[in-house]
Amino acid sequence: MRIVSLARTELSVLHNNWISDTRVESVVFTTRYDHLGLGAAAKVLYLPFTHYNSWGERSAAAHISESIATLNASYNFFSSYAFWGVSVGANVKAAYRDIPTVFATGQSAFSVMADIGLLTRFNLFKFYSSREPNLSVGTAVKNLGPYVLGEPLPTYWTSGISYSPIRPVLVAFDVLLPFSFDPANFPAERWFLAGGVDVAVTDFLSVQAGFRYKPASPRLSLGSSVELDNISIVANYVVDFNSDPRFSVETKLDLGDSGRAETRARVDELYVRGLDAYARGDSQVAIGYWEEALELDPDFTPARTNVDLVRNLLRLQESIDGIQIGN
Repeated sequence: MRIVSLARTELSVLHNNWISDTRVESVVFTTRYDHLGLGAAAKVLYLPFTHYNSWGERSAAAHISESIATLNASYNFFSSYAFWGVSVGANVKAAYRDIPTVFATGQSAFSVMADIGLLTRFNLFKFYSSREPNLSVGTAVKNLGPYVLGEPLPTYWTSGISYSPIRPVLVAFDVLLPFSFDPANFPAERWFLAGGVDVAVTDFLSVQAGFRYKPASPRLSLGSSVELDNISIVANYVVDFNSDPRFSVETKLDLGDSGRAETRARVDELYVRGLDAYARGDSQVAIGYWEEALELDPDFTPARTNVDLVRNLLRLQESIDGIQIGN
């Protein structure tokens, strides 16, 4: 759902040293067309595994892996200059777990699942100037799908909030509640919490810290991101109290914004030109600038408000002039 708020098209590649010798490799592509956001992702978790026979001799070596492919679509409704809107999004995912038969038979499996959620953003107690809303609220249900090998998927409901009290600081908090459609036979896990903070140290450097509170499995993380001209590098160090510390690196490629920043700058320029023309008494010229701005961005409410206001004033002036001529 956050795709509809992305300023740029991005291609992201992530490498994560997970538990023990387990590795996770991910690639994510996201793009946006006005109010429509689209994304695709692939993630592979793999673990080298050696099989030993009854005499302790190595009989086989291979990889156990889980792969997930995801397609995402989201759309932002009711957006305007004053209100960011309400975004509705969904993921469709296909997953495959590969366990070689030399290790175990009948354990490989294929599954399909879906996520669906809502997101909105607005301003609350905002004491700095920015077009971006400083508060985001979202909720989603994840991993809806049929049973696999007679067992349900790890389905859960999550809700979260992020807030920027001052420009360089962003704080986020999530509540995750696993649930089961058959609790008598497959009870759900307990709820858990997650949170984090992002601090922009400079225009190109930010640091992050986070935590996850899950009964018997707490986790802390610390990281930083560096933004260069067309590439960003994100590094994270995670301490999980049930496993060894691990390190992950993500690279994001900036593929442009399809001209959105240029369009926004042009809209702002036309709006200011209209204000300047109106201040000089050139009402029709001002209306022309504002209408041109609306052609580029129909949701730019200040221009539409000014057009309606000035036209009403012109009609009122014509009525007054007509009355004076009649007298």
